[in-house]
Amino acid sequence: MAGGFTQIQNSFLDDKKLSPEARLIGVFYARFANREGWAYPGIKLLMRLSGYGRDKVKRARRELVKGGYMEMRRRPRQQGHFGRVEYRVTEKIRPLPFGKKPTVPKSV
Repeated sequence: MAGGFTQIQNSFLDDKKLSPEARLIGVFYARFANREGWAYPGIKLLMRLSGYGRDKVKRARRELVKGGYMEMRRRPRQQGHFGRVEYRVTEKIRPLPFGKKPTVPKSV
């Protein structure tokens, strides 16, 4: 990708509960996320960009999911099998696009 920029929440970068590795991997997921937050960088690309090994990238990704910075879902395939895992960057990493308002659940 040439040019462009990525917006990142300062609170994400400042979160001392996250390892430096998780922060960097989170930045790369935010870089590749679409408007809804879904990002599809492969593990090999994340390894190449970060300089980390496969295990460190996977550990960082789990840390981001556990901290609520990313969501994970498995895509269903035919015959009850699951396909690839998809990741969505939450607003805790990347601000909502201009013109979008966060969905606030109604109180019960």
